[in-house]
Amino acid sequence: NRWGDPRARLLQGADWQANRIKVYRSLGHPTDPQEAIKSLGHQLDSRYRQVAARLCENEAVELDVSGPKPRLTISPLASLDEPDSLKRLSKMISDLLPPVDLT
Repeated sequence: NRWGDPRARLLQGADWQANRIKVYRSLGHPTDPQEAIKSLGHQLDSRYRQVAARLCENEAVELDVSGPKPRLTISPLASLDEPDSLKRLSKMISDLLPPVDLT
């Protein structure tokens, strides 16, 4: 069922236990949870350091330290014009949908 619970199709119980190592390996995940957590921690630390090192270069980011707690402000991005292909696609999709009264 398209709108059903996606967890209903997951392996459960003995089926999961019999196949979990194969599933982990096929997804490229470590089989040891502590190893997985450690790896994710290293990735997070690495990305944090990359962002921190480049923060002063980003003109859209301001760090206000005038108050009791520092505040990070990120300027909104300028909007881009929709390409003609997106406009055509939106119209095609809209034309396919039936009108629905939601009131």
